[in-house]
Amino acid sequence: MDLMKLFEKPSLIGIVSDADAGKSNLAYFLIEELSLKAKFNLFTYGLRKPINKAIQIYSIQELENIRNSIILCDEFSGLFNLEDRVYKPQI
Repeated sequence: MDLMKLFEKPSLIGIVSDADAGKSNLAYFLIEELSLKAKFNLFTYGLRKPINKAIQIYSIQELENIRNSIILCDEFSGLFNLEDRVYKPQI
């Protein structure tokens, strides 16, 4: 499969698996391979290892303002404070 076909149009791509099965490593690999073939803006959330030239985000507000970019979220649920009754309806 040609990696570039995944990024021809806006889409949501998820990597789902059991804990410690290599999801993050696959994401790092895909970004590295993609960066060899194309230029793009990259935003990340929750990664343990920073990616060169990526901009880290820390909130949903930052996430909502991103356009025309690749967003890599690791531990996506960490963006949401589900214990806060005021915040929960906004999700």
